Order: sequence, then structure tokens, then C-alpha cells
Amino acid sequence: MGYYDIIRRRVSLGGMSLPICWKPGLAAWEEAEAPSALLAEAAPVDSGMRVLVLEAGTGALAAWAARRGAEVHSADGSLIAARMTGETLAAAGVSAAIYEAAAPPPDAGLFDLALLPLPKGRAYASALIAEAWRRLPPGGQLYLAGANDAGAKAVVKDAAAIFGSAVTLRTKARCRLALAVRGHEAGSSDPGGIVLVPFQAAGLALYSAPGVFSYGALDDGTARLLDTLTADLCAGRRVLDVGCGGGPIGLTAVRLGAAAVDLVDIFWPALDCARAGISASGATSCRAWASDLYTDVTGPSYDLILSNPPFHAGHQVETEAAEALINGSRERLAAGGRLRLVANRFLPYDRLLRAQFGAGRVRVVREDTRYRVLEAAR
Repeated sequence: MGYYDIIRRRVSLGGMSLPICWKPGLAAWEEAEAPSALLAEAAPVDSGMRVLVLEAGTGALAAWAARRGAEVHSADGSLIAARMTGETLAAAGVSAAIYEAAAPPPDAGLFDLALLPLPKGRAYASALIAEAWRRLPPGGQLYLAGANDAGAKAVVKDAAAIFGSAVTLRTKARCRLALAVRGHEAGSSDPGGIVLVPFQAAGLALYSAPGVFSYGALDDGTARLLDTLTADLCAGRRVLDVGCGGGPIGLTAVRLGAAAVDLVDIFWPALDCARAGISASGATSCRAWASDLYTDVTGPSYDLILSNPPFHAGHQVETEAAEALINGSRERLAAGGRLRLVANRFLPYDRLLRAQFGAGRVRVVREDTRYRVLEAAR
């Protein structure tokens, strides 16, 4: 299958047979299946309830709750998840509010109950628990479930700190199901949430947030790529930063004199961080928006495409996104334009680049024992 192809299948959830839709770039249903099953078994979702599904993924839990007659509101940090949730709901013949954000805005109101299959990363999971606290009235219930080997026990402790208490209801299939009930006050003075955190790196004023790649720091691969960027490469050019995260690559191109810089990512909190960085830099020729690689990229061709491509979806290594990034880059580059990316040495991106651009147009810009910076010229 191709990166942009959608897989449609049926699954069993809470005694229902449901259609779900999935594509590469989203964690596989198998990662969410056991936690989702625990949530569907235990959560007292009923007709007329206002139910919030966080980390909606494929939309299976949202479709299940809607089938039970609830008014469902669905949120996920990923653009791909939002689109797959829409596909799943349509296939199931139900509807729900889908937010293009990791959590609903304050004007969405309060909910009777929230469901959270735990995401990868304790900081992000705890931030979502804090977001759930804000959107539940006193007595509102949060049901959360996740794999024990992915840190669910520690996250339940975080839920207890935020809500005041959280109890494990059961364990099954190496997963843990817990319930937190909101009291009148948060368990801690500030429940946190998906809060942007400023930091300095590579001479830039940057922002990070829970769930954003390399939370609170510049990762080593990106640093390797930044070390190869020069004014000769960037000045006066139209630049596209694909999978921008908090935006250090694109903002470096701005600082080096690029004429226009576009940043795209699938993760809403990352885009919030990138926009904050753009604002802090005072850049007027730079913008950031959500796009699944090139799906929402239009307009003139680019002189330079830069990326530290993702190679994980959930807990699994997945190279489909990077392959699609490479395969789609040539048609989005102007004549003489270049694609430059950084990758772990074990990833075979040089072969993909040679297949797309020709062996004589691909070179290793820099390499060490962990990373290679590769470039291909159109």
C-alpha cells in the first residue's frame, strides 16, 4: 500500500462490530486495541451523555460511544487521526464533533465523561489528563487505559496527583484500566496541560510542548542538519520544512536569509510551538500550517526542502512517511532545487534518493557514527 492509501477493516469493540479507517503515519490499531477494549467494557457511556474522547486515533472509541447514543466530541494531536476519525464515523453511520487540536477549546463546554487511551510518552499523557480535568465538572469521570510496559502505572499516579485520586479498576492483556473522578479542586495547584515551554537552542528562541518531538530540547539529528545550513544554501530561496516540529530548521533558514519559509507538520501542538517561534523571531516571511507531508502544500515550487523525517508511528518504527516525503519531493522542487535531510545511519534513504533523483545527483553532506545528512538535487 502507498502512504496515502486508507485501510478499511472491521473490529469488535464493546460488543459491537465497527468499521475503522487507518493509514500510515497513525499508530496501528493493534497498539490501541487492548486499551480501547478495556475502556469500552468499563465506561458507563449512555444515551444523551456528553462524552469526550481524547487521543481518538482511528476514531473507533468515538464511533462506539456515538453508537450508544452519546453526544461525542473527539480530539487528537494528529491531523491524520482527525481525518481517519472522520472516515471511521462516516463508515459507521454516526457523527461527532472532531476538533483539530489535541484537546477541545474551552468554549466546547463541560463533559460528563472522558475516555483516554494513553499515548506514547508520560509527559504528553499527563498533559492530556490535565486537559481532561479542565473539561469535566466536579464528579466528572475520566477513564484511562494503557499498556503496562509503556508506563501506564506511572501515568495513573500522575492522574491521581492531578485529580486528587485515581484507582486502577483492572488489568488485562498487559494493560491497566483506571478511573479518576474530578473533585472541586485540582490535586495540585496547577494541573498543567499542553503548555508551551520556551527554550533557547542553536541561537534561536524556540518553544516546545508535551508530545512534541524532542520535548524541551534540540534533538541530535536536527542539530546535525542545522550545522550544514549556510547562507549560500538558504539566502533568497523559497524553503519548505516538512515535519517541522517546533520549527528549528525552518527558523534557521529564516535567519540565514531565506526569502520565504513554509513549515508543515501533522501534530497540532508542534504547529503551535512553531508559530510561537515564528512570532518570537519577528519573521514576516514565514508561516506554519497542518499538512500530511505534501497533502496541503500548494503554490509555487520550492528551491529547498529540508527535513528531519519521522520514522515512528506510535511505538513502532515506520518509514513510509519518510519514503513518501522523498518520493514526492522532486515534483515540488524548482529546477535546480535541492532536498536535504538528516537520518539515522541505519535508515536506507540514500537508495530512495538515488531512485528518485539519479545516483549522480545524491551526495552525503556530512556523516558520523549515528547520522547522515543527505542531499539530492533536481
